Amino acid sequence: MKDLKERVSTVMGRFGRLSAGAFTRPVNSHAYREPSVVFHLGGGELVASIDGRSVPFKPGDMLLIDPWTPHARTPASDQASMLVTLLVEPSLLNPATSTEPDIVYRFAQRNARIDDAMRAHLDSLIALMFDEPMANLGTIQTKIEQLIDAVRQRFPFLPRSGNRRAIVDSRVRRAFESLRSSAIQGVKIEALAAGSGMSRSHFFRQFKRSIGVSPQHVIDEERVNYAVKALGSSGIMLSKLSEELGFSAPAHFTRFFVQHLGCTPSQFRRGLLIL
Repeated sequence: MKDLKERVSTVMGRFGRLSAGAFTRPVNSHAYREPSVVFHLGGGELVASIDGRSVPFKPGDMLLIDPWTPHARTPASDQASMLVTLLVEPSLLNPATSTEPDIVYRFAQRNARIDDAMRAHLDSLIALMFDEPMANLGTIQTKIEQLIDAVRQRFPFLPRSGNRRAIVDSRVRRAFESLRSSAIQGVKIEALAAGSGMSRSHFFRQFKRSIGVSPQHVIDEERVNYAVKALGSSGIMLSKLSEELGFSAPAHFTRFFVQHLGCTPSQFRRGLLIL
């Protein structure tokens, strides 16, 4: 395979999103609404943080990250790390998630080793993504579906006993939905706290306890989602996209994007495939 340093390929579709590349930059704490799996295929070791716990992340490792769980990664050296990140629509891991919205689903473990069959599958998928991908879209889609099925079979995504969303403070639930729907318009967290009848500090504590992440994590996730969809569905200029997301300058948007995805918006767009 060619040298993939500073190259990123991303596939987006109804399944979710899958990105592959050789990354050298740290990624700040962030959280996805979807369950995600990160595969380390080679290169430099990293230190991952999952919900505040430090986890060594070396070649051959995989991380299984639950929805709305804060996580980050930091390189342990200057060497690039070959990573594949898979975000999966929850119903593809467990169909019950679409019919039981009040139940929280989780992976049974946080990390594991990549077995030989999965490694061979990932190598084959990455080769297709970087070498003439437009001629192989059908095969790429099939291989992603097979990868998701392999994850589902090996790592069940199951209800967490005694952990129902119904116990979430109704004020926090309303604030959470408002935050997700209005994050792009520049919602003020202080206004949400006041509207919920709580002080800012109490609101933050209740939100983190109920949802698992801070309000800022939710805002950041919605902004990232908006950005990647815009980059994939239109020829929008980065300066315009930056303005729509409320950044005072394109450079600030680029820094935000790199801090959350490990690559620049231009790199992301160049390597983007839509199924």
